[in-house]
Amino acid sequence: MWNPFVHILRGALGYLQNLFYIPVILVVVRFILHMIGYLFGAAERGLISMAPWFHRDVQRRRA
Repeated sequence: MWNPFVHILRGALGYLQNLFYIPVILVVVRFILHMIGYLFGAAERGLISMAPWFHRDVQRRRA
């Protein structure tokens, strides 16, 4: 009678370690998005040039 419950509990506990990866992925993606925003903002202000990769018009934000 307890076998199915033990099996379900072991499966749930084994899955908890995989839940650690979700916040790690979210933090990494958020960092990458902030870096991209910083780079394009710096290009818009003229602090850096992305000339080999992006045309000058693409670097400017359009409202």
